[in-house]
Amino acid sequence: MPRFRTLTLDELKNLEKEFIQFLIVQGISADHWEKIKINAPQDSILLIDNFSDFVFESVFSKELYIELRHKNMLQVFHAQLNEMSEVCLQDLNPEANFFDDNWLNQITKPTENTLEKYTRTISYQNRALELFIITEQGGKIVNHELFDFLKSL
Repeated sequence: MPRFRTLTLDELKNLEKEFIQFLIVQGISADHWEKIKINAPQDSILLIDNFSDFVFESVFSKELYIELRHKNMLQVFHAQLNEMSEVCLQDLNPEANFFDDNWLNQITKPTENTLEKYTRTISYQNRALELFIITEQGGKIVNHELFDFLKSL
C-alpha cells in the first residue's frame, strides 16, 4: 500500500521515462518487468506503489506554491522547507466565485466591504503528507506570482 496514493494510469503514462529509470535503479530490465507483470502481478503493483511514493516525495520535498480555490475563498500556500506560509482571501459576497479567473482579476484590495485577508504560518507535523492532502483537496502547484500578489494586498 502506498504512503500517498497510487499514480493513475494517465499519470504513469506521463512519467513513463521516469518509471523506466526507476526500474533500472531497482535492477529491473524491460524483459524482467514484463515477466513480473505476468508472473507476479502483486509485485508489479508494489513496484508501481513504490514509484508513486517516490514521485510524491520528490515533488513535495521542494519549495513550492500551492493554490486552493473555493467558491468564496482562495488559499495560497508557500511551502518552504521548515514551515508553510498561507495567504487566504475570503469574499463574503454570495456572488463571489474564485473559480472564475475574472473574479480574481477584479480584486484590488482587501478593504472592500466583503473582502477579508488572512495570513498565517504553519509548522509541519509531516510536510509531504500535509502538502499531499492539500493537493488531493484540489490544490494545484503554481508559481509564486499569486502568492506575492495576495501578500501585497
